[in-house]
Amino acid sequence: MNYLKHDIKVKYIDGLLAREQEWQWFVECIEKNYDMSDVNTWSEYLSKNNSIRDVYSYFVKIIEICDKEWTVKTEVLKEVIIVSKYYLGIVNADYCIALLKSNIGRLLFLSIWLTKLENKDNQTIYLADMRFFTQRNLWEILSVDSMELYGQHIII
Repeated sequence: MNYLKHDIKVKYIDGLLAREQEWQWFVECIEKNYDMSDVNTWSEYLSKNNSIRDVYSYFVKIIEICDKEWTVKTEVLKEVIIVSKYYLGIVNADYCIALLKSNIGRLLFLSIWLTKLENKDNQTIYLADMRFFTQRNLWEILSVDSMELYGQHIII
């Protein structure tokens, strides 16, 4: 569980390179091979974080080349796709927040929101940076001007 076989990864990469527009097969593959259930605790989120970020990064790359919608059965996957669209600037934060109901979706959004602010202030291009949640005093080595500006919006 939470893993793609080699042949699926090859098909995914080939699809990106060919700028394929049909990705329903991939949505179904993710729903079959990844645990898309919600979490109730921070430790549960941390244990799922790597696999959720993998799925998020897959969809960021797909959405960059494809603007089609897919039939998605699991709510968490729907939210991961919405957050991917937020990262790419296709939807705004307010729209994204209004659609997020799961704890995973909300925590992923917070992580991506902070990552986007970090990227802006530090001229970086991270897709997702969890260091704000796992490392102390990160603000000492990174510029956090935008985070200070939007600090009142961060509710944990």
